[in-house]
Amino acid sequence: MPPSKKILAIATLIFLALGFASMGVASRWMNEGLGNFTQVCLRVFGAFILLNVLFRKQISYKKIWRLHTRSWIILFAIGILGYAVMIYTITKAALLTDLVSVSVLYSTVPFWVYLYGLFLARQKFSWKVAGLLVISSWGIGLIASGDLLPRLGQFGLGEWLALSAAAFDAVWYMGIKLLENKLNSKEISIMALGIATISTFIMALLLRESFDFSAFTNWHVVTALTFGILQNGWVTPLMAFALKYIDEVAATEIMLGESVFSLLFGYLLYHETINPIQAFGGLVIIAAVYLMNKIQAT
Repeated sequence: MPPSKKILAIATLIFLALGFASMGVASRWMNEGLGNFTQVCLRVFGAFILLNVLFRKQISYKKIWRLHTRSWIILFAIGILGYAVMIYTITKAALLTDLVSVSVLYSTVPFWVYLYGLFLARQKFSWKVAGLLVISSWGIGLIASGDLLPRLGQFGLGEWLALSAAAFDAVWYMGIKLLENKLNSKEISIMALGIATISTFIMALLLRESFDFSAFTNWHVVTALTFGILQNGWVTPLMAFALKYIDEVAATEIMLGESVFSLLFGYLLYHETINPIQAFGGLVIIAAVYLMNKIQAT
C-alpha cells in the first residue's frame, strides 16, 4: 500500500471529523434565519441534488423501483429516522447544550448499533460489551449532570436529544447492513436524502415554520447552509475512499477526534467550558467506544 494513500486517508478522516464538529456551529448559524425543520429540509435537498449530479452514472432508479416492500420499509426507516429525525435532533441539541457534550453523547452510536443488532439481527451477546455499555451510561450521566452520582432528573433536554440522535443514526447503519446486497451506498444515500427531504418539508408545514427569503441576506445562514449541503454530500464518497486504505476500527478511532474539535469550537466561539467531572465523563465514553471497537474487531 503506498504510504501517501494511507496518509491521505487519515487526513480525509480528520477532515470529516472536523466537518462533523463544525455542524454544531453551522446549526446555530442557520438558526439565525431558518426554522429547525426548514434548515434540515434545505440541507438534505441540496445534498440530494448534489449526489444526483456527481454520481448519476452509479445510480439505477430502475433497480430501486423494483425493490420489494421490506426493502422500501427499511429505506423509509433510514430516510425518516436515520436521516431526517437524526439531523433534526442533533441540530436541536446543538442549540440547547454545549457543543462538546453533543459530540461526545453522539459518539455512542456504536453502542446503539450493537443493541439493535442484539434484538433485531440476533447478534451474539457479549458480556464485555454489556459492561462497556454500563460504563458508558455512567459517563453519559457525568456529562449531563456534572455529578459523580448522576440522577435522571439532572439531564437536560439537549443531552437527551444528543443521545436520541445517536440512537436514530444507528438506524442508518443497520439499514445499510440490511440493504448492502441490494443497493450500493450511493443509491441508499440518494433515496434516504429524498425521503428525508419530503418528511422534513411536511413537518415544517405542519409546525408552520416561517420562511423568509431575507434569511439569505445573512452570511451566517448562507455559509452554514452551503457547508451543511456539502457535508451531507461528501461524507459517503470521502468515507468510502478512506476505508479503502484504513480498516473500520482505526477509522472509528480517528473519528473520535470530533469531540476534541467540538471542545475547541465551543470554547473559542462561544466561551463554553466543561467542569472536570464532565471532562472525565467524556473520556469514559470515548474510552468505552474505543474498547468496544477493539472487541468487535477480534
